[in-house]
Amino acid sequence: MYLLLSSGAQVLMNMQSGITFRRACMRARMTSYGASNRVQWLGVLALVLLITGASIAGVSAAARADDDDGTTRFVPRQAVVQFKPGVTSTARNNFLRQYNASIRDTLLIYQSKRIYLLQLKGQRVNTKAKVSAMNRDRRTVFAELNFVVDTPEGGKRFRAFGQSSTGPETSNGYAFRNLNLSCTRQITQGRGAVVAVIDTGVALNHPYLRDRLTAKRYDFLRGTTEPLDRRQNRDTDNDGQIDEMWGHGTHVAGIVAYTAPQARIMPLRVLDSNGRGNVFAIAEAIKFAERNGAHVINMSFGMPAESELLDDVIDDVDDEVVVVSAAGNGGSAIKQYPAAEDGLAVTAADAQKQRPAWASYGAWVNVAAPGVRIRSSVPGGYANWNGTSMAAPFVAGQAALMYSAAPRDIERDDIAEEIEDIIRGTFNQRVASINGGHADIGRSLATIMRGQNTGDCGRGVPALYPETDDD
Repeated sequence: MYLLLSSGAQVLMNMQSGITFRRACMRARMTSYGASNRVQWLGVLALVLLITGASIAGVSAAARADDDDGTTRFVPRQAVVQFKPGVTSTARNNFLRQYNASIRDTLLIYQSKRIYLLQLKGQRVNTKAKVSAMNRDRRTVFAELNFVVDTPEGGKRFRAFGQSSTGPETSNGYAFRNLNLSCTRQITQGRGAVVAVIDTGVALNHPYLRDRLTAKRYDFLRGTTEPLDRRQNRDTDNDGQIDEMWGHGTHVAGIVAYTAPQARIMPLRVLDSNGRGNVFAIAEAIKFAERNGAHVINMSFGMPAESELLDDVIDDVDDEVVVVSAAGNGGSAIKQYPAAEDGLAVTAADAQKQRPAWASYGAWVNVAAPGVRIRSSVPGGYANWNGTSMAAPFVAGQAALMYSAAPRDIERDDIAEEIEDIIRGTFNQRVASINGGHADIGRSLATIMRGQNTGDCGRGVPALYPETDDD
């Protein structure tokens, strides 16, 4: 009975810290290997549900593998698994034999926390059923599908257009004005900041980008150090379009370069030329970025399913890295992940600072940035593109400028959170149906610099940091 009450109390404390009921249960469950059984955990869940009034539909551990809405896609015959502390190598091998699986890859998140990508063997495999069973197994913290992600711009509706040799400096005037970029150029252009662009790769020899790229780079699809934005000549997402997202990562990287010209860009390829990738590769890229000195991560892709793996890896890096994600082009309030998790969720705005009908919205969206007719680099030249994928890298560039100009007395462990808070709170116009407004890079820069030597950028910026006595 004592164990039942203490486990229930642990769940409640986890919930009070702001995480979901599902994750609260999982964190409490992590410590119970060898001491719990299924009856005890049913009791814990019943106790917490009684206290909180939570819906029974939200507590099924098995639902993590099967709670998609019919549109969630996953890689067949693969499972993502974390074993509980205390599970020995012998117990892990027994688990693999029981489920007829082998270890395909391993991701070290921190210290001894490892996530495994398993390959499910056999002639006929019901991936969802097997992952659901793994998830209920008392040896696992969680097991989930290796979810598929897509760029918001996939399909016929959002394609690059207007390709020519004309670059963004003469074509993105409204974005430059609406973001209040003009006052920032004499303060900083992003020197010292590194932005990881996790996308389809980059045209590595593009004249607009080649001198701005870091030596640290990786292609997680091919396992090479050349993350080239390349054609595949295949329709991997079965939408009737071939290579429709070829150039997407190059375009996103060009927007970062336009916004923060002296920032360095770390190209990481996790999406193919149709804009499709998987959660495990993305998690690997996030950890690669953090371990190799990225200060900002841009992710212009999403999916409707929440991933425990992505939750964990973003939670692990977001103290030191600003995480920026595109909110999606669904034209609805349906949450997209990873944007709806920690970090900054960015939707698109037009020249009038209004949200286009196709841009996603909701209380989970933090900020809007230009996303209509944005000109940037593509393989072989420059082109226009519409989408929240184009809005997000403006905010990633904003974060890079803020990192570059931030006072050095701000601790590294605090700077990412401070940058995110300022971006959420300093905007120049409210945008309907989101929890924030249109990004104002000048004001955010002046705010993090405490209004010191910021010229026109500091005009009208409130004193957000009044002098206070130390406690």
